[in-house]
Amino acid sequence: MEKNFTKESCVVMKKGCEIGEGTTLKCGCILGRGTIIGKDSFVSPGVCIMYGRPGKDGKSCVIGDRVYIGANSTILPGIKICDDVLIGAMSLVDKDITEPGTYYGIPARKQIPNQKHTLIRGKYGHFIDPSAVLMPESVVREGTKWPTFIGPNVEVQHNASIGHDATVRRGSIIHAGAIIAGFVDIGEDCKIRLNATIRPGVKICASATVGMGAVVTKNITKPGVYIGIPAHRITLPHRIYYKLKRRSNA
Repeated sequence: MEKNFTKESCVVMKKGCEIGEGTTLKCGCILGRGTIIGKDSFVSPGVCIMYGRPGKDGKSCVIGDRVYIGANSTILPGIKICDDVLIGAMSLVDKDITEPGTYYGIPARKQIPNQKHTLIRGKYGHFIDPSAVLMPESVVREGTKWPTFIGPNVEVQHNASIGHDATVRRGSIIHAGAIIAGFVDIGEDCKIRLNATIRPGVKICASATVGMGAVVTKNITKPGVYIGIPAHRITLPHRIYYKLKRRSNA
């Protein structure tokens, strides 16, 4: 096993894994028996790289150099992934990837060039700032009482949904699978993590972070980290808080 790689806490590595130099394994990922990962790759939190018994289910996975695997993705047993591949969050890789590129979805498929987000028409339309990034398979619903607003430098990742009459202000990130209901107002520099849900009419102040899978049922008036169902604010030690803040702004 290569020693010059980064491994965070709560990483499960079964017997016989081989990790290349410069690769990063984030917290909570699982590597099945005999998994091979090349150099300078990145395995995000919650990733599961499976191992199957010899036979129909295949064997160990082989992942090339400079491969990025997004959070909560699953790689089925015996899969081989070539160099220079990006796999989006919450994807399921069910067959070998032989060409470099961006893959996402269930099952994961290569991104089609120039594929656009889905826009569901409404009476009052929308305003999307030219600097905003809306990834393929994201959904924006136009307004029913006023235009749906997506501000400067906002990022809406794939499979995320922005409800009608919603406002997403400057610099906020809506991660994959997040659902923003109608009439929601999200302040500047907020981060809505994977699979989070914001209920209708909720207002979120600037610089708030909503954790993965959280459900926000009432207004958020103080910056901080909110997790759970329903979402509640957690207090982090100053050392951890500022470390996370620096990392998120990197």
